[in-house]
Amino acid sequence: MIRHTVDENFFKTWTRESAWTYGWLLTDGSVEEKSGQIRVMLKSIDRDVLEKMKHVMLFSGPIYDGEQRDGRKFSYLRVCRKGMAEDLFSLGMARTDKTFNTVLPDVPDKVFWDLMRGIFEGDGSIRHRTGNTNVLEITIAGATKQFMYDLQSALERRGIFMRMYTRKPGVSGSKHEMHTLTTRSNEDALRLCYFMYANTNETIRMNRKFNVYVNYIRDYYDRKRRSASCGELVELAYQNIPEISEMDAVSNRLLSEVV
Repeated sequence: MIRHTVDENFFKTWTRESAWTYGWLLTDGSVEEKSGQIRVMLKSIDRDVLEKMKHVMLFSGPIYDGEQRDGRKFSYLRVCRKGMAEDLFSLGMARTDKTFNTVLPDVPDKVFWDLMRGIFEGDGSIRHRTGNTNVLEITIAGATKQFMYDLQSALERRGIFMRMYTRKPGVSGSKHEMHTLTTRSNEDALRLCYFMYANTNETIRMNRKFNVYVNYIRDYYDRKRRSASCGELVELAYQNIPEISEMDAVSNRLLSEVV
């Protein structure tokens, strides 16, 4: 049996890479105490996230692909190391029934937004609401009420405000009570995105949700309804997120060539 290699010290300390991966494990992952199996399963369209986790963990094993009985395709990454599982428990991961016992770990400020990005990418959604509003809206869902309150408080301390909603069991087919956080304003959504994505690179973020944010920023000045505070956040994105500033430079060059 081939024993694949991995950085077994990956979860011993908080780094940008380990915090991002931890956020994904909190939302779409599982950690088994007895076997030491660490696993993340995603829709096949988000396979790029698993490739990035594999890269940052220096894991030499494969990513597996499969299909549900209803035809839905999935991909998953599995690492088996009891020492790494114990490190995750030491950092705050719940040992049993993680879905209803999720705890927001106490992380250094320098990696908070990496953890937040992993949580958002795993259990969050980003939507560009068109029509009269034309705003970004971010929602994060979870089954552990205290975790959602703690997340809400952590974001408020950083100037981002979200409303908490609780959905009773039986609504939308859910067997359990579910909780969601939704940004209160366009400014809150833009600020949250900016802090999550500023000074990042492609190795520690999800392509699909990042691109929704990028496309919104690119088209921001084409909209009639704008505000000074949102405009400041858009300008910060142009200045500090290379993918946005590079696209703007390409657009300007193409425009000048046409003229």
